[in-house]
Amino acid sequence: MKVIIIGGGVAALAFYHGLEHFLRDCNPNLELEVHIYESRTNSSLASTAALGLAANGLRVISKLSPEALAHIQDQGFECPAFQFRNAQGKFIGQMKQDSKETLKFSQLMIRRSAIHEGLMNGIPNDVIQYSRKVVNVVEIDQGVRVEFQDGNHEIADLVVGADGVHSIVRKCLLGPAAGASYSGLVGIGGFIPASGLAPSLVLGEEPEMLMTFGPNGFFGISRQTNVKKPMKETQLGWWSTFSSETPPDPSMSVDGIREKLLTMHAWWKSPRDGPDGKFFRSVIELGCTDERVAKSELLVLPRFEMKEIEKGRVSGSGRIVLVGDAAQVMPPDSGQGVSCAVEDVVAYCAFLKSYIGPGTVDLPQALEKTACAYDEIRIPRVNAILAVGRKYGARKFPRDLGEKTYKSHTSWPAWKVRFGEKMRDMFLGIACKMSPSGEIGQLLRYEVEDEVNKYLRDH
Repeated sequence: MKVIIIGGGVAALAFYHGLEHFLRDCNPNLELEVHIYESRTNSSLASTAALGLAANGLRVISKLSPEALAHIQDQGFECPAFQFRNAQGKFIGQMKQDSKETLKFSQLMIRRSAIHEGLMNGIPNDVIQYSRKVVNVVEIDQGVRVEFQDGNHEIADLVVGADGVHSIVRKCLLGPAAGASYSGLVGIGGFIPASGLAPSLVLGEEPEMLMTFGPNGFFGISRQTNVKKPMKETQLGWWSTFSSETPPDPSMSVDGIREKLLTMHAWWKSPRDGPDGKFFRSVIELGCTDERVAKSELLVLPRFEMKEIEKGRVSGSGRIVLVGDAAQVMPPDSGQGVSCAVEDVVAYCAFLKSYIGPGTVDLPQALEKTACAYDEIRIPRVNAILAVGRKYGARKFPRDLGEKTYKSHTSWPAWKVRFGEKMRDMFLGIACKMSPSGEIGQLLRYEVEDEVNKYLRDH
């Protein structure tokens, strides 16, 4: 069985581990050959993004690759709670997760690149080829034909689209209309050394992410490195989210970025403000320097979104499958991007193992059955995560009678903005009081292998 995985990010690496974990020794009649093709260079994959890796995702990674889990836990900061404040510094609430005993893991705040590094463990060098851009994927009688920009092509039994937001595999499978579009939101963020801030401004070892909501945007900051590391090695991850009618100019200067963020956030208040300076101003000025850019520690990222996929994460024959953001772009507000991708991997690979079975391999039938089962259990789960992410994303901005307004609120009169902020703060406060028993808690307690086994019992 020849498998081609298109994409070299987290979802692609996880799929390799999924195949090894579930299929490598499941059937003596099955010969497994796996190739990963990534359009970018190896060095360009070192993303500067800071993200939260949720407990359900960590449980999945622990099964796929204990070595990857160990690396990720060593690099990340355990963060089982979020503290919410508004731009006046007023405390809104604290959103807590279930105990570590219940979930087995606490959420980690971590660099995306550290997750990527962890998942690279155990993958032979010759499995991944970089600078191999795919331009077309099409089913033929012999399997799936993958065509590359350099004019070469390969035939595979199974092609996995793990090529992210702007997936070429998704476009080939579902057509151009299934592409992602700009959402009207922009994220800017990066990393700063904790030692670069005045002592009174530095976040300590509080197990919290600080999330501040203002009338014109959102600002989050959290420790990103393990508390066992000395202060001189401690990094803080920060990010700002705001609305913009058009995506930002990629050539926007560091000075332009700094002035944009200072205009939005410098006047915001924080309990850490004092003689040593204003907290938000200090973080922005330290984060938006030429030195941070030289170290690739400043990221300007337009957000993209796509319609919910009701069907079509797989081809009818089951020989093409989409996972992660290639299947459904997940908003960062869900906190489930990586977790959703690795759940996709386990669901697909566990089904494939079951349908291949221990005897004579009928691969076409196994792929078709796997495709049907994968679609049936993953689409409801992914859409539930998507709904929660969109809801919490909308709450980062003032609201008008419950309507999502981040594209238009800047033109409101002052009284309407204040009213919208009060409604937003009220909704967030209620959500905090409901945690961890609310919808976030339900997402975190989900066990993908239990759902696979339930489907197999019922079918």
